[in-house]
This record gives sequence, C-alpha cells and structure tokens, in this order.
Amino acid sequence: MITCSMIEIKSGKVIRILDENSAISIVLVDISHKAEKAINYNYMTGQIKIGDFVYLNTSAATLSLGTGGFHFVIANLANRETAFSAKGHGMKLKYTPMQVQVQFIEEDTERNLNCFNKPLMLGEKVVIFSELHSMLPPICAYLKELSDKQLKLSYIMTDHGALPMWFSKNVQTVREKGLLDCTISSGNAFGADFECVNIYTSLQTASLLSDIIIISMGPGIIGTNSKYGFSALELAFYINLVSKHGGKCVFVPRISFADKRVRHYGVSHHSLTMVSEMLDRPVFFTLPYLDDKSERFFISQLREAGALPFVKLSIYDGTDIIEVIKKHCPDITTMGRTYLEDPCFFYTIGASCKKAYSLF
Repeated sequence: MITCSMIEIKSGKVIRILDENSAISIVLVDISHKAEKAINYNYMTGQIKIGDFVYLNTSAATLSLGTGGFHFVIANLANRETAFSAKGHGMKLKYTPMQVQVQFIEEDTERNLNCFNKPLMLGEKVVIFSELHSMLPPICAYLKELSDKQLKLSYIMTDHGALPMWFSKNVQTVREKGLLDCTISSGNAFGADFECVNIYTSLQTASLLSDIIIISMGPGIIGTNSKYGFSALELAFYINLVSKHGGKCVFVPRISFADKRVRHYGVSHHSLTMVSEMLDRPVFFTLPYLDDKSERFFISQLREAGALPFVKLSIYDGTDIIEVIKKHCPDITTMGRTYLEDPCFFYTIGASCKKAYSLF
C-alpha cells in the first residue's frame, strides 16, 4: 500500500470569508488544526463561499513555517468542474496536480514582440537585485519619489519563493498605489501581468516596458543554516547574465544590526557569499552611511569574505527613505521587524536606490 508522505491533507468547512479580491480569498475554516485560516486561489480552485467543503494542504502550518499561518485550498467540492477562460497553451507548475494554463508573452502573436528571436540587449538598463521580497515596496516607493513618479518600474518575480504572485501583499500594495508599473512572473512563478518562460525572456520583456527593472523572488525564501543552501543564491547567476548583456547591476545587500544571528549581523553571509564567490564581474554595491565605526565594520566584513574585488563600492545616506516608507508602506516589515526595529536594513535600501537613480 502506497501512502502519501509529502503532503498533509485535511478537510474542513468554510465558516467565514475574511478577505477577498478577484484573485485570492482568505477564509476561516472549521478544521481540527491549530491554524484555521486558509487561502483560496480563485483562478485555480474557483470562487469560494461560506458553507463550502474544501480539501486543504496543511503541511506548512503543521511545520510552523514562515507561511504557516495559512492552509491552501486544494479542491472545493462545490466546484466539481471548471473550464479554461484564458488564451494560451503554456503550463506552469508542470506535471503536478496543480498545473495551470497560462499564455506566455513569448507565444503572443498579437503583440508580435520580435525581441524573442534576438539576443538580449539591455543597453545599460539599470537592474536592481533585491535579496528579500520585503525590499520591493520601499524600493518602488523611493525610486518613484526620487523621480517625481517619472520612472517606469517593472518587477520580475522569480520562482525561488512563493509561486503565485497573488500571494504577495507587497505587490498588491505597490500596484494599488501606482508605485509599480509592470509585473512579470518567470519560470514556474505565475499570476503577473506577463508570464515568461525563463529569466532571459523576462528581461527582454521588462527592458521594453520600463526604465528600471527589479528582480527578486516572491515571499517565503528558503534558508538552511548552510553556506550555500539559500534561495537568494539565484541572484548571483542573474547578475552575471545581466552584466554579460550590457545591464547596470545594482545589488541591494541585506544589512542589519537588529538580527542577532551572527551569520546575518551586519552584512548578511547571504550577500557576502553571492558577491565573493559567484560573480564574474563587479557589481554596484552600496553601503548606508551611519557613522565611521559602522562603515569600517561593513568594509572589514567585505574584506574578510574576499568580496572587495567583486564590488563597485559606494556609500550613500539613505536615512530619508524612512519618510517615504511612512508615506507609502508604513506596515512593511522584514523578518517580522519594522523600520523602527531594524532601520539599518531600510537605510541600505535607500542608499542603493540613490545609487541606482544616479546610474539612470
């Protein structure tokens, strides 16, 4: 007898709709579990209502993972059959029970984007690489403020975090506020304005539609307390790709004095590992100016990691990003910490955005 050991599945009854929009519904479920909230992706499992009986993937909640406050609806017994409503014959989440139909921009003959038959040419386009998804709202808000909302920004979400873009409240926030002009989901990520097969065609699409490109995975990064076992490592390979094809790469380092874990104190080992061991060419790397002691500490970390030859180092005062955060995204947190609890993290974003804007 074969038993399912990779997914925990439970059933329950929907007793309340907590929040919803066209793409996602958050519901309260009558279920024998410590967590009772569930997410329904309306485009995948259909609309949901009070009284519906649902099957739930409860794995993350049982393991108390970062997204473990929610279960995910696998099937709604009220929606026994559904039909396609979109064009295209592409698939994401391929060969899994939840594979979804998408229309890849690469196959959209109506748009006739001939760039997909030509090599990628970024022409000194500025591309910002952010290690954490929580960096996205302050990056967008600050760049819009610096340019008086003149810059067009696109965001490429990779498939090393949450795969449905609908899950991201950060994306929803910046889109509603007019701080982000275009979204692109790459690889097996899905749910953006444009679906792309890979990072190469994602960059081709973004370069046509925006002045500055932002690349980051969705929420829910993976870290394993090992040197190389973290999801953001992918960014190093994308930096190499962009550099090779003429882009100006600005890496936003992960810096914090509030994180008491030694490997993430100051400049995170994630940032140091990527820069010192994975890059083919130097990348723009900006430190926040706090005081001389902090500056020396950051540079000593870079030196000890062997990263200095691989960075185009600059230092900017990014403290004024806090006023922008208060204005546009006051509820933003990183690893559960607010801008009051971890200001250096956000100062780094401000400093990096100033560098990116200076390159535009």
